[in-house]
Amino acid sequence: MYQIGECKKTLSGGLIIWRNLKMTTYKPYSPEWHRKRNLKEALDRYIDEYIDNDTILDDICSILNERSERAYQEFAKVNDLEDRLR
Repeated sequence: MYQIGECKKTLSGGLIIWRNLKMTTYKPYSPEWHRKRNLKEALDRYIDEYIDNDTILDDICSILNERSERAYQEFAKVNDLEDRLR
């Protein structure tokens, strides 16, 4: 996990260098380790396929929006059921 701190992006020979970021390592095979590995593999796939950063951000926002919509629909359904029970 990254801690809040100074983060500078520097281009050096086409590489992006992040400074002053500390990363937490998780116990191997823990749920946290698997979660981070899954996210890393997905992001690596995007980067390896040279997907534009705006597309990556759009996809992330789209996924979060779809998840939010499903959660709201479930909330509305449960809320309606509670209202009918009263």
